[in-house]
Amino acid sequence: MCAYRFHCTNGVDLIVDETGYVIGPESDLSDRAADVALEVLLRFPFTDLSAWLVTIQDGEGRQVEVLSFDELLDLACRHLRVLATFRHGDQEAHLLRA
Repeated sequence: MCAYRFHCTNGVDLIVDETGYVIGPESDLSDRAADVALEVLLRFPFTDLSAWLVTIQDGEGRQVEVLSFDELLDLACRHLRVLATFRHGDQEAHLLRA
């Protein structure tokens, strides 16, 4: 298991993940990144998501993946976890804390 940090940025603003999240070896980083993107949207309801990204860093600070909010919201739309509902274009995403 490894701790990863999921930072969010649009190239101007930065939301820093100060605590990180422990992910098992068989877990999908993009699932957690989608949850992070949705959590950010709960706190800061942006209207233009086109520039927003989640950058994933491993425990040693190395960047392992960069995913756009658009891509992550598309992924979240395919999951059946519901707590809050977000509309993105003509798709709808739901958030559930596991």
